Amino acid sequence: MKKHIKFFLVAAIALVAANSFAQNGAKLKPKMAKLTLEQRAMQNADSLKVRLSLSDAQYAKVVPINVEFFKARETAMKAQKSDTIVVNQSIYKAQIKTAYQTRKKAINAILNSEQKERWKTWKKMHTPKKGKVNAKVERPATDDIDANEPQ
Repeated sequence: MKKHIKFFLVAAIALVAANSFAQNGAKLKPKMAKLTLEQRAMQNADSLKVRLSLSDAQYAKVVPINVEFFKARETAMKAQKSDTIVVNQSIYKAQIKTAYQTRKKAINAILNSEQKERWKTWKKMHTPKKGKVNAKVERPATDDIDANEPQ
């Protein structure tokens, strides 16, 4: 009986000690403000401008393409979250995929051959290697464009 009482006391002390050393919630990082669709489109266009040396005319064409893409993707994602029928999930995924593809084609039509080559080399350097054991489902990046597609 004394063994059980000693074990219970040691366990209680361990729990109290663990609780006293737990992290406080005040030390957590503050949440960043969520960007609007237009801000995300501008941010994406800015990164493309830096990577591919887009001209001002090309940049002005890329921003509305990005805005339309982010709007289409957000509406499909909201509908996907609100729909509880599992069969419909593939429909929303297809909508998102077509939004990516139309964006790729539109931006690819704006780029010249030198910019397409720059994009291709940048993608080679920054694309993660396939075959990871615990790799997540592959999703295209928001600034993903295909330099391989013909105009």
